[in-house]
Amino acid sequence: MTRTGYLIQQFLKDELTPDERRELDEWLSADSANRQFLQRFEEPVINQLLSEMSSISWKEGYEKFSGRHPEYAVQPAVVKNIRPPARWAVAAAILLLILSGITWLILHRQYSQPVSVQESQQQRYAQDVSPGRSKATLTIGEEQPVMLDTLTTTANGISNGHGLLEYKSLKESKVISINTVTTPNGGTYRVVLPDGTRVWLNAASFIQFPSAFTAQDRLVKTGGEVYFEVAKDPARPFIVQSTRSRIEVLGTLFNVSDYNDDVYSRTTLVEGSVAVSNGSGRVVLQPGSQSRTDANGSIKVEAADIDSEIAWKNGLFIFNGAKLPSIMKQVTRWYNVNVIYKAEITNDFVGVIRRDEPLSKLLQLLELTGEVRFSIEGNTVTVSR
Repeated sequence: MTRTGYLIQQFLKDELTPDERRELDEWLSADSANRQFLQRFEEPVINQLLSEMSSISWKEGYEKFSGRHPEYAVQPAVVKNIRPPARWAVAAAILLLILSGITWLILHRQYSQPVSVQESQQQRYAQDVSPGRSKATLTIGEEQPVMLDTLTTTANGISNGHGLLEYKSLKESKVISINTVTTPNGGTYRVVLPDGTRVWLNAASFIQFPSAFTAQDRLVKTGGEVYFEVAKDPARPFIVQSTRSRIEVLGTLFNVSDYNDDVYSRTTLVEGSVAVSNGSGRVVLQPGSQSRTDANGSIKVEAADIDSEIAWKNGLFIFNGAKLPSIMKQVTRWYNVNVIYKAEITNDFVGVIRRDEPLSKLLQLLELTGEVRFSIEGNTVTVSR
């Protein structure tokens, strides 16, 4: 924690020593923006929440928060794959103030701001951007792509609707076609493969698979970010081939992220066991671990932040010590915008917000840190201090 972050924390807890009080006063006097920043945390409700922070459990905090604000309640169906202890931590993160270095986020719809700040934001966010939605194309063989969000007919064992494309098993099929589902920036989609495997596609991603699995293995190709719930079939291993990795599995839950503009290809294992390989080596992952493959083919295994990695699949953004460039990459893909940097922001950010919020809501929360400012013009977001 930085010194300023510590002083603000002590101030909000009403535990400043006389020397610390003088030090904080000097910081407040140095810049009017510092005083405006501190004013955001002086609401009675925030002080009340802070006083409760050290005495309530995560579960109690979640229950209190969801009782007051049911619109932020996390439904069981949405978080069925989030481990219980972290579930309360995520929900409580929405309830309370989160500190990472000097990064504070109030993840709450209503908050008090000086009039000048509100007017500035109204001007900078006048051209808001809506969040992404269920949107993808289906390409069968050499045919022209079809927009799935407008396709309602079903044929040849394929059904589509409400953001879900489902294939029925056609064991007697004599003609096997190669199918490709592709999401653009600002799009997401779900697919049930012919073997019953369930797939979630994040924005700017694709999956390619046969209309029926007739070989000794079940091979699919992916790009971007895809989450799998693999149907078990010990006789036929399930294989995912991404740009930089090959993942072999019998039946499990895992996430593959392999965007061309990311430094690493990441495979994160939620449940089961998978083997990740490329031309240089092979590693076996255990639940809660993640492999990282770089452009040189080097594979490293480390502990994974499961909740952050699969947050997109559960309709959330979860930042746990995330750098701004990493956050803005997600923003680019989900909101289909370009990002221009006029300042280098090195802070770590921590926070949670739903992915169905307009872009301005996310950017305003990041601005509450006092470390960054944004403006939206058309489909371009400008980052400054």
